[in-house]
Amino acid sequence: MKKLIIVIMIIFSLFAFGFNLDIGNNISISKNIWEVGEGSNIGLYLSYPLDFSDVYLPGIGINYNDKNEFFTYQKVFFKKIKMKAGERYFNLNIGYENNSILLSSEIKKYNNDLISKSFSYSHTSVFKGGSEKKKISLDKYLIPTVLKASIFSTSYDNSGIGNSISNYGIQLQRYFTIPVIVGISDLGYSLSIPIEIMDDKYISGYFAYGVLYNGEYYPEFSFQTPFSVNKKDYYLGIQLKMSSESGVMFYLSKIDINNPFTIIITNNGGSFFGSFPISF
Repeated sequence: MKKLIIVIMIIFSLFAFGFNLDIGNNISISKNIWEVGEGSNIGLYLSYPLDFSDVYLPGIGINYNDKNEFFTYQKVFFKKIKMKAGERYFNLNIGYENNSILLSSEIKKYNNDLISKSFSYSHTSVFKGGSEKKKISLDKYLIPTVLKASIFSTSYDNSGIGNSISNYGIQLQRYFTIPVIVGISDLGYSLSIPIEIMDDKYISGYFAYGVLYNGEYYPEFSFQTPFSVNKKDYYLGIQLKMSSESGVMFYLSKIDINNPFTIIITNNGGSFFGSFPISF
């Protein structure tokens, strides 16, 4: 029931601010269609942008992929056990896409140990007349009886035009038991304290209210929570700046080593930012 109320609030907020969504040519589908040989990291890929405002030829190019796995060892009943602690993917594409020569790279990495969990993704592409950068990162730290901390960040930039948001949360468990969340986004800087923690293990989901600062002080409402669908992790959030020129930012990130993406929506120009390519 609580999650349903949250979704209704978010949908109502988006309609209340009257978005005029404009989907640009930054959504594309790509597929690896051929490999040099068995076990080879080099192959051929085909892609096509989902843009209905113009006609593009399908993209084609050469890609290089590299994967590394990280392991740790732990003793259980005097026996050493090998455990997987993380993965790292690197991808490099050189090809012809969107009527332009394109060079792009992707780095995806996750790590999981006793006191921390982290996921990061970065994509950079250079093409005729511009460039594109996309990033997602989520870091969680838990030192029992000492502190809890969480850092979430996502951004999208296309030739200097884009959006970003970062939230830093910390709770000292010995001397200061109320978590504090500092946020940085295109709406300004925010300082929030939670109304309710939805994930007790890490400071990763919360209702919060506070003050948003960007030249002046404003009341601010923010909500952020992780959730899972079919064993895939997502991160959803919304920020509302309550002023005469009120602002809103909605973001949804897929924290997945295979196909990460972020959607960022703001009322600044009524634009739809941050769609990530879909690869399969």
